[in-house]
Amino acid sequence: NLEPEAAALWLCAVGQSGLALDKATDKPGKALAGTAEELLLGGVEALVNSPGAGGKGRSLVLARALWGLCALKKTDKREELLACLADIDAALYPDEVWALLLEVRQAMSTEESLVEAFAAEAWQQGLKGAAAAQAAAL
Repeated sequence: NLEPEAAALWLCAVGQSGLALDKATDKPGKALAGTAEELLLGGVEALVNSPGAGGKGRSLVLARALWGLCALKKTDKREELLACLADIDAALYPDEVWALLLEVRQAMSTEESLVEAFAAEAWQQGLKGAAAAQAAAL
């Protein structure tokens, strides 16, 4: 099994590559052939199902996994990841979480059932700050 933290980072890397998940994972070494995609998605499953302490570290892992799934156009577990994030005090989110959530919100803007997660006042403020930081960086 792949640790959830590692799975989240790998999903982000594959998402940034522009390749589909099945294409990016179809040629690993013999030991992983045919199972790399299962390992990555299994890591997300483990993340959702692990109670884990809240806070900066968990929120970042959850946001990375969510961003990776969105970038790869995978819909499994998105609602569960958002619910896990909503269970963590938004005041504890580091800046990277807000930057990732800003992109996730844009990617998921047409999915009404998922947009509700972004309606909380704390999330609105965090996303507004991320958008301002992104604009200032340009």
